[in-house]
Amino acid sequence: MDYNETKEQLKAYMQTLKLTEKKYAELCFEVSKWENRVKLARDSGQLDLLGFAEVELSKLKEQQQVLAEEKAGYESQITKLRFELPILAAQVRSVDTTLLEQELLIAGGYNPGEEEKIAADKAFAEAEKKIFLENALASLKQKNENER
Repeated sequence: MDYNETKEQLKAYMQTLKLTEKKYAELCFEVSKWENRVKLARDSGQLDLLGFAEVELSKLKEQQQVLAEEKAGYESQITKLRFELPILAAQVRSVDTTLLEQELLIAGGYNPGEEEKIAADKAFAEAEKKIFLENALASLKQKNENER
């Protein structure tokens, strides 16, 4: 997976986690409501309502357990992707080297595709420098000989 795919997947997991947390909170409220109903039915001695309330409470607690497991799974995936994201970001080439090379050529007064001309200019510059240094050395040697 590349950086952008991982980022999108992380975003999707975070959105799903938020929805799951919302459903979990609503379910916790429902569980609390049915626990109160079980207690009320038990205290009032209404066995038919007690049986129905206990069955409903059991269903809700099972759903609550499933959502808790889903929530933990999403949190685990988010943690994993948050760890991977900086690693993938570091692997993404942030500078287009070809574009940078062309921009440097243009800044140097050349057009892209004139690499041979640049190499020739460098070679001539080196040759001119070498000739200048040789002439300067020869001039110093001659001056030194004339002073003797």
